Amino acid sequence: MIRVAVVAPGMALRIGLREVLRSLPDVEVAAESSSPHGLPPVDVLVLASADALAELEEGVPPVLLLSNDPGEVIHLTDFTVWGILPREASPEELSAAVHALAEGLWVGSPALAQSLLDRQPVSMLDDAER
Repeated sequence: MIRVAVVAPGMALRIGLREVLRSLPDVEVAAESSSPHGLPPVDVLVLASADALAELEEGVPPVLLLSNDPGEVIHLTDFTVWGILPREASPEELSAAVHALAEGLWVGSPALAQSLLDRQPVSMLDDAER
């Protein structure tokens, strides 16, 4: 069973995410809140706002950000395991993402993660020039 916590600024959004996630096989919603503070230990943290990223401390579980802004993916790269999906992701997409994150994999909608895929690390450029 994969334990998740839902962090969303609005109650309606939290309830909606909770109900979708509760309907997924092998997923248990262990907590929900408007803030990531004081949550119990979970396997995956589902965030409905990038604003909550700034409040996260070191050692957080894998983070799944629901966002329609491709620019927000850059804020996730500080985390060891992360994923980004559009806010209108289907239950099947949420299920696949939560399961992959719980296994330590990165997850991303191509449209949202494209800006990271287009970037080349500086060290790779230096090696190519030699």
